[in-house]
Amino acid sequence: QLAAPCKKCLSHVFRLLPPDPEPEVQDLLTELGVTSKQLQRMYRTFQQLRKYDRTSAKRVGVHEAMCSSMSRLVKNNRGWMSKIVKYLLELAGYPDIITWDAFLYVFLQFCTLSKMELSQVMFFLIAMEMKTFTVHFLTSTQLEEFYADYTDCPVPAFNTSTIEFGKLPLAKYRIFDFIDLTYRFSQLLNPCVHLQKELQRIFPGSGFWSNYNIALQNRKIEIDFFRHKKVLSIMEAVLISQGKRAEHKKGEIPVVRPEDVPQVKFNSKTKDGFVPMPLGPQRAPWQPRVVEKELPKWMQEKIMSNEDPLRGLALGGAAEAVEVAEVAPALPEGWQAVRDPERPKRLYYLNQMTNEVSRTPPPLPPQSVEEAKEVVRTTMGEPISRVKPGSLSDGLVSQPRGRDSQEREDEDLRTKELAFIRDARNTDRKRDTGGGFFSRTVAAFETLRSG
Repeated sequence: QLAAPCKKCLSHVFRLLPPDPEPEVQDLLTELGVTSKQLQRMYRTFQQLRKYDRTSAKRVGVHEAMCSSMSRLVKNNRGWMSKIVKYLLELAGYPDIITWDAFLYVFLQFCTLSKMELSQVMFFLIAMEMKTFTVHFLTSTQLEEFYADYTDCPVPAFNTSTIEFGKLPLAKYRIFDFIDLTYRFSQLLNPCVHLQKELQRIFPGSGFWSNYNIALQNRKIEIDFFRHKKVLSIMEAVLISQGKRAEHKKGEIPVVRPEDVPQVKFNSKTKDGFVPMPLGPQRAPWQPRVVEKELPKWMQEKIMSNEDPLRGLALGGAAEAVEVAEVAPALPEGWQAVRDPERPKRLYYLNQMTNEVSRTPPPLPPQSVEEAKEVVRTTMGEPISRVKPGSLSDGLVSQPRGRDSQEREDEDLRTKELAFIRDARNTDRKRDTGGGFFSRTVAAFETLRSG
């Protein structure tokens, strides 16, 4: 019970000095202008975080800490930041234990990022959690799964309930498309911005970043941006794959032993003449998703009613019943109009010599007047004659012929004579009726003579 208070008192008395950082970390500290006093304050924060690692302190070194304790760097809204801190350290290559050099390099690099650079880092963090096979793009479904935890977030700046990921314009988002999306929906990037402000409060302080002058630049963030050891030897790669750490002195080149290199089994049983493809089968070409626009409500009701917009009849059998039967037009030689068995009122055209079928009438070739007349006659049929054989108008219909002037004058004179005779007969009938003055006078004179 007395060990912890004594250790605390001794730490205040002797003020443990931080170890010398590695050259890559020292270059970053010099570039940012971090003083030794600020470095000691960050080292004390690192030692305070190590107090929460007592359960696993046996396998943690003097200048190491557990990654699970790093979320305690966030003071406000810590629960919504733990996932981002976890995947940020995994992106740097520290899933379980983080060293003092990595502690400085990762979080100081994170504090120097601009908004566009934070969007690139957020892209990699989402890919880390989704465990995608490629980091070239993210699907809208993966974005929806990652931000599902922020749907019911009480912080309005983090809440993503207003974003409908299923109606986003793209199905796959590359890194530059994702940057545009974060500028459109700021709540996608606000957790990362909030984490940066919380870390700037400690690394090395808020006043440092308010007075820090840096040229405005938007760098391209690579996937190894947070690794201060960007080049690994073959020996280190082998040890890391086995869950070990490579320990060697500075400037010493590790030697790879043959027994340390993992052996890959080679399958020599292949068919004769068969050469396997090195990259597997060819992938299908990428096609963008076509987003169908939602129809208006009145149009949906019209479609559901299944009515012809012009006639108002139901589409289907009733619509076919009201169609007018097609009439076969004039066709070239060898073509024939045939009724469609499924739609009896429709015609299709068959060439009996070549068995060619067409839904539209084939065009007629150029013809003479006599050929055109014959086509019209065969199309329209023979003329209908309503004249009795041997009558006067028989020649006008069947055999048109002309007459000379003398014949026309004689017929005209004969017509006038017949008209005079007809009028005279009509006059005698009027006299017999006794209705006129002359008839009454004649009747009176005959009566007096007889009397």
